[in-house]
Amino acid sequence: MPAPRESPPGGRLIHGDNLEVMERLLAGGHGGTIDLIVTDPPFFTQRPQERDGIAYSDQWTSLDAYLAWLRATVERSHALLRPTGSIFVHLDWRASHHARLILDEVFGPGGEAGAPGFRNEIIWCYTGPGSPAMGQFNRKHDTILWHSKGARWTFDRDAVRVPHHPKTKQNFRGDLEGSGFTNPGHELDEAGKVPEDWWVLPVAARFPVDGVHRVGYPTEKPIALIERIIRAASRPGDLVADFLCGGGTVPFVAQRCGRLWIASDRNEQAIALTRARLRAA
Repeated sequence: MPAPRESPPGGRLIHGDNLEVMERLLAGGHGGTIDLIVTDPPFFTQRPQERDGIAYSDQWTSLDAYLAWLRATVERSHALLRPTGSIFVHLDWRASHHARLILDEVFGPGGEAGAPGFRNEIIWCYTGPGSPAMGQFNRKHDTILWHSKGARWTFDRDAVRVPHHPKTKQNFRGDLEGSGFTNPGHELDEAGKVPEDWWVLPVAARFPVDGVHRVGYPTEKPIALIERIIRAASRPGDLVADFLCGGGTVPFVAQRCGRLWIASDRNEQAIALTRARLRAA
C-alpha cells in the first residue's frame, strides 16, 4: 500500500502517478475493496490547463496514446472495485465516445436490469459565455459515464431526490385520468423526484453558490455535482476513491458525507491544495 504523506483524518492522500498508485494498491492486496471511483481524467484538450498559477498538462503524443492510458486506468479501476462497486468517468465531447467503448468492453454494456456494466450517461449542463466565431451551437455540457462492476450496485434514490416542479404538484392535486400525465391511482411522492440523467448545475466559480469557496484548481468541478454522485452511488462508511484528485473535491465531499476515501495525484500543487482543503473541512 502506498504510504500516505500526512493524510488528513478519514482518508489516504497519496502523491504519485495514478497508474502506479493503483498498481501498488493491487499488489498490496487491495483489489476488490473500493465501493466507488469518481474520476475526472484529462479531456484530451491537447493543451496545458492553468488557473490561478496552478497548471497541469493535457498534451498527448497521439489519440492512441491517450486511449491506451485511459484503458489502463479503467482496467485497474475495475480490479480495485468491489463486486457491487461503481465508477463514474467525467469527460466532454473530445473523448467521451471513446471512453464509452472502453468502459463497455471492460465493465460490460449493461443497460438492462441485472446486467453488469453501463448504467447511465449523465449530461451535466451549464451556462457561460460562448464564442460568436464558432459557427455552431455553444458546447455547454459534459458527459459522465456510470458503469457498475456487477449485476448489483448501490443506488440510494432517497439521498438525491429533488423537489417537484410546482406545476407537477399542481397537476397531482386534480384528476389526471385521461390527461396522459400518469396512470389512474398513481400518487406524487412528497419526498421529491429522482433526478433525470441530465443535470443543470452551476460550474465551480470564484463566488460560490453553495457556501464553499473554490480552491482555484484548473477544471475544478462543483461540489453539488460530486455530492450527488457520492450520495447516490455509495453509503456512509463506504470507500470512495479518486486517483486524479486535482483540487480534492471528491475526497472533500466524501469526508463531508461520512465516507472513507483514497485520493492521489502526481501534481505536487494538487496534493498541497487537497491536504489544506481537507484539514480545514
